[in-house]
Amino acid sequence: MSAKKLIIAILIIYAIIMLALFIFQRRLIYFPELSPAATDSQQFSGMQKVWLKTQDGLTIHAWYKPAKADKPTLVFFHGNASHIQPFAPAMQPYFKVGYGIFLLVYRGYSGNPGNPSENGLYNDANAAINYLEKKGTPTSQMVLVGESLGAGVAVDIAAKHKVAALILLAPFSSLTRLSQWHYVFIPAKLILKDRFDSLSKIKQVNAPLLIIHGTEDKIVPIKFGKELFAAANKPKEFEAVAGAHHNDLYDYGVQKKIIDFLQSKKEN
Repeated sequence: MSAKKLIIAILIIYAIIMLALFIFQRRLIYFPELSPAATDSQQFSGMQKVWLKTQDGLTIHAWYKPAKADKPTLVFFHGNASHIQPFAPAMQPYFKVGYGIFLLVYRGYSGNPGNPSENGLYNDANAAINYLEKKGTPTSQMVLVGESLGAGVAVDIAAKHKVAALILLAPFSSLTRLSQWHYVFIPAKLILKDRFDSLSKIKQVNAPLLIIHGTEDKIVPIKFGKELFAAANKPKEFEAVAGAHHNDLYDYGVQKKIIDFLQSKKEN
């Protein structure tokens, strides 16, 4: 085979691969845990399973515990391959302080109908916000806590609403930038449908911001968290957790860091 024919063959194969990536990209981006969380687990003690109606007609479930008087409600947006049940034990420190907890479960995850997408996750998040507002909790009493993929969801909501605070765990600045870093030879800007462009949206957020990121994170390297932090408005704080990876931040006392942050903002 001549060099010219070889180059043409390589380009054709590359084009076929890019077309396949474009068509099936959401199957490669999202890794939902499909099995539903055990509703009878003692881990959910004190929380109630609630149902939300999304703008595009889905009925999805979440877990909710109301806040005590004068305490904010923490609204959690979980990561990509997460199951909601492991989050339940980690909520205990917040219960002790009296914070309300709302654990959103995305479409396509843990028994919910639908398939995840960027706009779909935003619809799910808005359904959560609407539910809490109807229960008497204004957005000014909501603290949004987004982890990894959920950070992109939390930033989108915080950019559109006046919230009490925004807390991001292992966030990326945008899915496009992260994908391009992981896969150098893929034109992410051209083929990605879902971009989660937190870098541009963070400039519209005026709530107190806390970013917590592990120094050894290989899935979303800390440089992406720092990039997002640099673009954000004040007041803001960045906590680099030495030795932490992407999925073990809770082993490093994240709850205490969050509680200390929120209490310091209330005192100020």
